[in-house]
Amino acid sequence: MKPIDYIRRCIELAAKGKGRVNPNPLVGCVIVHNDRIIAEGWHKAFGQAHAERMAIDDYLLKGGDLEVLKDSDLYVSLEPCSHFGKTPPCADLLVQYQFRKVYVALLDPNPLVSGMGIQRLRDSGIEVEMGLAVAEARLQNRFFLCYHEKKRPFIVLKWAESSDGFIAPLSRERTAISGLESQKYVHALRQECSAILVGRTTMLGDKPQLTDRYFGGPQPVKFVLTSLTEKGPIDGFQVVQSAEELIEKCLEQGLNSVLIEGGQQTLNHFLSSGLVDEIHLLRSKSMVLTSGIEGPKFNSSQFEKGLTSENDSDFITVYRRIY
Repeated sequence: MKPIDYIRRCIELAAKGKGRVNPNPLVGCVIVHNDRIIAEGWHKAFGQAHAERMAIDDYLLKGGDLEVLKDSDLYVSLEPCSHFGKTPPCADLLVQYQFRKVYVALLDPNPLVSGMGIQRLRDSGIEVEMGLAVAEARLQNRFFLCYHEKKRPFIVLKWAESSDGFIAPLSRERTAISGLESQKYVHALRQECSAILVGRTTMLGDKPQLTDRYFGGPQPVKFVLTSLTEKGPIDGFQVVQSAEELIEKCLEQGLNSVLIEGGQQTLNHFLSSGLVDEIHLLRSKSMVLTSGIEGPKFNSSQFEKGLTSENDSDFITVYRRIY
């Protein structure tokens, strides 16, 4: 295998932590000796051991020889941390075990790290190679990177529409447009994001739970967008009056991603703000409403069409903003 293949294995391992590591990044790690993976690890949940520690522990628990580590390479999808947080610095850990070489996909933009982990390794005499599978690693950690690079949460819009482009009947009667598999897809988005928002009309009319009921892990913090001045939370929802206020509250609470699941007015509010990073459009294969509330329109030149998939009832298309 080539070095980039080992980094891609790190990215694959990191995905196992989705929805459980926020506000930390998703990180995977492998240890390679004589072109063979001898240990693997990933960051499983916020507050738990980091990927590098997990990989080393995996090797030691199997009775591995410490001398072998000195002749091994370590691959990790994000720069090893260099500061004390809930766990000790991973850079110091790698120095302790004297790895021959360390391969890293991305620099960590967190100002507490930001190149200092790499410098710590190089100062100790460990060779470091950077920049493998960068696009894939950035995509996986887009929430974390946005939070630190743009100083705001990553904003995801999601809506389902009929095959003729309506998100609800004119009566606004609650109507299931997407099928069961698409509902599971949405629950996976909820599980991955730190927060979720709907508009006041949706909150009062549909009384949505806005929880992930399939995949487990922490539930997203709930927000409601309203033009009314409300005092305090409403039925467990924190109140915001604009996209800017939502960002402010997310920064205060360390929330690095928000899923917007509102109606037409709420979705259009965020589209017009210019702050939307990603759109998940679920379009029914067979449901026809003939008339109703139209789905939001967005400037396709500002987004690139990403992954397209389908299940028994729906087509699902992901659009990502071009920066």
